[in-house]
Amino acid sequence: MKQLDDSTPASGSDAPVDDDHARERSLQLGGAGIGPGFFSKYVGFLSGVRDELSKVTWPTRKMVVIETFVVLVVVFFFTALITGLDRFFALVFNRVLFGG
Repeated sequence: MKQLDDSTPASGSDAPVDDDHARERSLQLGGAGIGPGFFSKYVGFLSGVRDELSKVTWPTRKMVVIETFVVLVVVFFFTALITGLDRFFALVFNRVLFGG
């Protein structure tokens, strides 16, 4: 059986881990932490977000209104269809199974 030292946590166990080592490992894996370059990375991220949002083709108000109306009509249609089918099959099964 392989024996682990105190600095290497066993998988699924509560082996003690050095806090500095855990913090360093978390930062290597992308964990949050304020360190050198944190704010410049944050500003760079926000700049990238702004650049990507400028590439988006935003719909006009007229397009939004028309597409919203289409969605509402389709939802109403399928609601009516499913309700009608449900009532039809309920009627058929009640007559077939219970005779009335």
